[in-house]
Amino acid sequence: MNLLIVSEHFTVGGLESRLKGMVVFLSRKGWKIYLACGPSLCRENLPAQIAEVFPDLPFDVSQPSFASIESGILRLQQIIRDYSIDLVDLHPFGSLLPGALAAHELQTPFVVHLHGPLSLGLGDRWYDLTTRFCVLPMAPMTYAVSPETYSLANVYVDAPQLELLPNGVNLDLFRPGLREPDPGRWAVLCRLDGVKDRGAQKFCSMACHAGIQSIDIFGDGPGTFALTQWVKSEGLGECVHFKGASLEVESDLAHQPYQGVAGMGRVVLEAAAMNLPVCLVGYEGVKGVLDAELFTSSAWWNFSGRGLPDIAWEQFKNQLEHIQEQPEKYQLRHLVEQHADEKRMWEKYHESAICLKPCNVEGAHQVRSLIKAFSKDQNPLLANQSAMGEIFRVLDPVSSRSWSQSTSHDQTNLRDHIAQLQIELDAVQSQKDQLQKELEASRSQKDQLQKELEASRSQKDQLQIEADQVRSDNQKLNESLAAWEGKARRVVTLIKQYETHASFRIVKLLQVLKHPEIVRVKSPVWALATALMAKVMKRPLAADYSPFGPILQELTQAMPAESSPMVEPSKPLSVYGRQEYPRLLRERLPNCKGVFVHAFSVNWNIPLFSRPQHMSMAMRDCGYLAIYADFKETEGFMEIQDNLFLAGGDWIIDFICRDLKDSIISIYSTSWWWGEKTNAVSKLRERNNTILYEYIDHIDPKISGEGVKDLSRLFKCMKDGKEEHLFVGSAKLLCDELAREIPSDRIALVPNGVDCRHYMEAMQHPASGQQLSSIMKYILGKGRPIVGYFGALAHWLDYDLLKEVIESKPDYDFVFIGPDYYGGSSLLPSHLPNCHWLGVVHYDVLPYYALHFDVAIIPFERGNVAKSTSPLKLFEYFALEKPVVVTADLLECRVYPEVFVGETPDAFCRAIDEALEQSKNPEFKEKLKQLALQNTWQCRARVLDEFIREHVGSK
Repeated sequence: MNLLIVSEHFTVGGLESRLKGMVVFLSRKGWKIYLACGPSLCRENLPAQIAEVFPDLPFDVSQPSFASIESGILRLQQIIRDYSIDLVDLHPFGSLLPGALAAHELQTPFVVHLHGPLSLGLGDRWYDLTTRFCVLPMAPMTYAVSPETYSLANVYVDAPQLELLPNGVNLDLFRPGLREPDPGRWAVLCRLDGVKDRGAQKFCSMACHAGIQSIDIFGDGPGTFALTQWVKSEGLGECVHFKGASLEVESDLAHQPYQGVAGMGRVVLEAAAMNLPVCLVGYEGVKGVLDAELFTSSAWWNFSGRGLPDIAWEQFKNQLEHIQEQPEKYQLRHLVEQHADEKRMWEKYHESAICLKPCNVEGAHQVRSLIKAFSKDQNPLLANQSAMGEIFRVLDPVSSRSWSQSTSHDQTNLRDHIAQLQIELDAVQSQKDQLQKELEASRSQKDQLQKELEASRSQKDQLQIEADQVRSDNQKLNESLAAWEGKARRVVTLIKQYETHASFRIVKLLQVLKHPEIVRVKSPVWALATALMAKVMKRPLAADYSPFGPILQELTQAMPAESSPMVEPSKPLSVYGRQEYPRLLRERLPNCKGVFVHAFSVNWNIPLFSRPQHMSMAMRDCGYLAIYADFKETEGFMEIQDNLFLAGGDWIIDFICRDLKDSIISIYSTSWWWGEKTNAVSKLRERNNTILYEYIDHIDPKISGEGVKDLSRLFKCMKDGKEEHLFVGSAKLLCDELAREIPSDRIALVPNGVDCRHYMEAMQHPASGQQLSSIMKYILGKGRPIVGYFGALAHWLDYDLLKEVIESKPDYDFVFIGPDYYGGSSLLPSHLPNCHWLGVVHYDVLPYYALHFDVAIIPFERGNVAKSTSPLKLFEYFALEKPVVVTADLLECRVYPEVFVGETPDAFCRAIDEALEQSKNPEFKEKLKQLALQNTWQCRARVLDEFIREHVGSK
């Protein structure tokens, strides 16, 4: 099969690279290929497989004449006849119309390639109309290189005659390089044609300021001189190097240790195929380093950067850091293999092109006849108004009328317009002379400033030597001072915390009695004291626990831990008094499903948000007016989010127990207050309230201590009203336990969930997090794998297992974040140098710590607590894309095959190693992300909403 490629130019760039791939592939299929182009021809870039080249055809899109178009048509027809051409392949711009008319008149099928939006319209009426209403209707097949271009062309071309044929890459040619990348070296591939230079300039500026030490620019064109002058003026000459146009991109990239490549169009695919990070550079700015998501979205615009926002310098700097931390995220060869394999692209072309037949379009015959009629006219097309009007009438009557009207108007006002332009030209000339004088004065001033700058640099060098010496002398002192300052702040925080603790007051009593063993307690007196502490706080205590344990641990630790800064709650939207509640209901309730009240479990403003806060917000999102009642005094109903109110203090207790009606009241199985006030439950039902008993923890002395009596009383009260109340279990085992005495249709399984936005936002913008504590920085500085846990340090953790695991993994750092539940931290093997307890980290900044975990763990000891627990942190780990290792009895975690299980210390160690390996697997991390998205609090709220409406009825 004989193919004639017709293109306005053939130089160096994306179009030429596409054609080269096409020529190489089709020649292997037995095609014989010819090239016809205008005067812009780079013979060095021609593929050897082209049989013959016909240069210097009169393809001029800027100033065409009827004579030049006719000449181009006749020359192309001669080539088609002489070489028995079977198919003509057309490319923009000035070559489109001559090629289409030549092939159409000889009844030779032809195809059109649209390389971008400009291929359909340059803003020039002649080119736009002839392309849209003449060339495209004649073509048996039109190929669009991007979805954007396809959507634009679909207006003018019927779907059967339009196909998406994106750019492809020869994957055999573009392979990953063998050399280790240099983090300070990048390449820019860009045709410096005066249009794309601005984006290249922006990248160079941002990259040099972000710490990239060397940038090689491969490209040439009219914009080269201006870009080199800019590099000199910005003082970037030592960083930016011009390598000229490249005819062997794959060789240039493969044999140099580049960390990444910047560019647009085909450059993106070529670099991605080599698994090099790619920074997408648009016409006006930098769009960012491509990950899978940005790769997919930018493909719509053929990787031109259109439709995407420019990023700021800080974002670009963060992305460079991520390349070091997560290189696999920016290695995208797998996407190129899926979507841009050149062999598949041209095989598709081959299969469709060999079956094409010529089209017969009446309008094309009329346009051809008119061009023949005016073929002697050497003047620009627009000068022949009668001919242009006739052609436009044939192509588009609407354009013909607008052409006639605008032509008449132009003739009437032409002289006035020329006179006005002359006046403006004189003013510009005068302004130019003034600017020239100012420029000369500025140059003189610049020379003087240059001399002063050189003197300053000499002085600066001397000062730098002195400053380096001072830094060297003070470095160890500053490090030690910062460490002990952090330790002091932490100790002060702990002391203040325990001054308010019930156990602290007991210890103070023992100090007055001059007890001899206040820390290492062995005597019967201390046993009596600890039992008294357990009774007062209604919690179990370890036999060797002292409230001073964490403080002593802090003082003896190798490095200090700092408290994370607590984030102040946002200001309320509105505050309503108790007496305003009826008016509030009248205004809000018509737009809500009902009133949902969470009553008295934990206070709203605690460092670690948990199920009560999350479910209250999620029920608000689900359409309820939500009230969160806690024990902290507030002034009325404080609206902290739209339709979410915080209220507390003695008055809200009275309000709920006496005044509330027609509401859903959520009572948690862990709420000791309701255990003491079970008589209030029946009163709530009398006012048509629906009691929702949420069974979220197994009632066990290990969790509840002495409070188990009150909680058991509450549980019994709820069972007695089982025909009226609704029941929720947070785990299957808890639901099974309820089902032994409660009708199953009044029970719903609503496990814990996750606020994905809270954690995924931290992953997208890690630099926006609060400053990490010094101990966390110290751990990160060691560069070792980090196994992390966040949550309560309570007695249901398997501390014996943890001790053996931490001892067995001396090259791993184990980080624990969370509050000490009555001595839990003292049970950690803190004497081991790789065991670190960071204390409480506020929920707002917790994700920025946990981002640095390589593996996350949930090490509950065996028993009913573990079996009946739905750990909220499981889904939070998923949202952070962290592999999770759990102990054997955590049944709710083992439901997910992605979770690793270790029953013994040895098995737990092996599970950590397996999880660490999977932490580098993008596909595994994507599974964890999807699991998080399937288990959000909003999903849980929808289940609860359906359960409530099934039994209570909808509004």
